[in-house]
Amino acid sequence: MRSTKFLLFLLFVIMLIFLIGCMTTPNILNNEELPTNPTSISYRALLVGVGEYQTYNIADLSSPPYDVERVEKILELCHFGPENITFSSIETLINGQANKSNILQSITSTFYQADNNDISYFYFTGHGSYTNNCSYLCPYDVSGNTSSAISVSELENALSAIPGTKVVILDSCFSGGFIGKNVSLKKESQKDFNQNIIQVFFEKQFGRNITGSQYQVITASKSSQTAFGVETQPGYNPFSLMTLLFCESCGYDYLIDSYKNLLPADINNDEIVSLQEAYDYIQKEMDELLPLLEAQFNMEVKQDIQAYPLGSTFTLIERDFGLEEEPELSTEEAIKSIIQSFYQSIEEKKWNDAKNYCIYNSDAFFDICDLENCIESINNSTIDFKFIGSWNIIIDENNTHTEVHLIDFPIVEPFELYDCLNVGGYVVIELKQVNGEWKIDVYRGDY
Repeated sequence: MRSTKFLLFLLFVIMLIFLIGCMTTPNILNNEELPTNPTSISYRALLVGVGEYQTYNIADLSSPPYDVERVEKILELCHFGPENITFSSIETLINGQANKSNILQSITSTFYQADNNDISYFYFTGHGSYTNNCSYLCPYDVSGNTSSAISVSELENALSAIPGTKVVILDSCFSGGFIGKNVSLKKESQKDFNQNIIQVFFEKQFGRNITGSQYQVITASKSSQTAFGVETQPGYNPFSLMTLLFCESCGYDYLIDSYKNLLPADINNDEIVSLQEAYDYIQKEMDELLPLLEAQFNMEVKQDIQAYPLGSTFTLIERDFGLEEEPELSTEEAIKSIIQSFYQSIEEKKWNDAKNYCIYNSDAFFDICDLENCIESINNSTIDFKFIGSWNIIIDENNTHTEVHLIDFPIVEPFELYDCLNVGGYVVIELKQVNGEWKIDVYRGDY
């Protein structure tokens, strides 16, 4: 009898252990995988640039596509933390792609995998509006009705559904309204400023806004101000001023349209640009540039960058310059790689990339400008062309620069391009050191 009771007790204990094990063992029968590193961080970005508008009475902007291109490159150069984490995805919407529905849906689709550890970047450049105490972003299909624009509440609803931290950069008129801000940081003490913002957050006239511990925000202006942009500048691509200065704070040099191994906004030299450092750099440069622009364009320009939260040490941009090594030019193979990349960028009509290979204001630089203008004048975006010819590479004895002779290197088609470019004779390409980088120049001669 005792043995029977003991066996029943033992069986009960075994069943109890089994049940406890079932409750504590991960469910692997329906293919659920536990995260291997629950503390890892993923970075994702959605960049929106609207320069062309569907409605004829809304002025088009030429700079947004170039703005997106510059910001995308800055993010591509990022390496975060000791693990050198890069962006897992950077999505872009340009012009006609960026209608209201597509922007809001893309916020969901781009960041749907985000968790509480992740960081999601949303960038918008284009027209903005301020109506009935509410700021709006203007998508491609915006019309006279505010329901066709993206309001503060709509953007906040879309972004707040994403777990983790959201970095929001808005380069549009009246964009300060998206964080409920209509004050100038330059004219208040930090205490007064913070108190002002605390009050504004709860004012009904602003409704919801993109603030709180989950947000890090920079906007181009106060809710009562427009945002400045330069649409035409001979020899340069157009730009929106706030975006240009943000990119410059992270190493972009507009004069050579390239990216340097430095972070001008990095005051403490830790290879990190915090939100506050970016704000400080942008506003300082803005204060110096606006009087010059006012004089040049004979108009009054007032633009105060806004940031939330004030004094944030959040890492906005981080780069590991040890990962970026300049190509060695000690071998013919390395030399050919640079020249091939240069001409490939031309064939693919990546004009900014091609200009980046050139010495600024050199014959090579203006050749690319001429070719780009020529393609636009023909008004055929599907036009294709390529280069053919033989190379004769010569390295001088002192190795102070490299000459690459390209013999018989004509453009094959279309024939309309022959009116724009000199394709006869021979071309000599020189590679020279400029600020530690190899840059291209050209000269031509007859046989």
